[in-house]
Amino acid sequence: MDHLQELGLPFELSKCVQKDKEEFLERIWEAGGEGVIAKRLDGKYLPTKSRPRNGWIKIKRTTTGTLGDSIDGFITGFELGKEGKGFENLVGSLHISLNLLKQDGSSTTHHIARVINIPLVDRKRITVLNGDGRPELDASYYNRVVEIEGQAVSARARRLTHPRLIRFRDDKSPHDCTMSEKDLERMIV
Repeated sequence: MDHLQELGLPFELSKCVQKDKEEFLERIWEAGGEGVIAKRLDGKYLPTKSRPRNGWIKIKRTTTGTLGDSIDGFITGFELGKEGKGFENLVGSLHISLNLLKQDGSSTTHHIARVINIPLVDRKRITVLNGDGRPELDASYYNRVVEIEGQAVSARARRLTHPRLIRFRDDKSPHDCTMSEKDLERMIV
């Protein structure tokens, strides 16, 4: 390690804990940290692109984990899967918005996330061909409410980082999807 530091590389050993791990993780989050790597004591690091999870896993902050609640939003748009990739000609991502209550009492529609973790069965169900034969989001899905979570909110775009679709919420309407500016600001890292 000293040799790496002598070369001017910003290298330091990570803190390792074996007791009170949950408290340690909470302290990391409270200090604004992203999370930790949990490692089995006998786990080996395997440098592959498939990221096996039998020895090491990342535990990152989420809106549900650190703030105690998920976010309800409604579908306002989509992007197709990339050409030549696995989801070509299917909905690749959903744009999610919510009603943002401003401090002056007004309200605006705020794009909060672009989720990509859509199960294949759902991608097939929500994708239809338009009159020109091109794939697009089935119009009946616009304004459908979904429950999402993310790691945090970015300071610049004020959108969820690493957003994840949890489920569709047919018991709610877009009017139910509100958040105050103050609550949104609390999630910014």
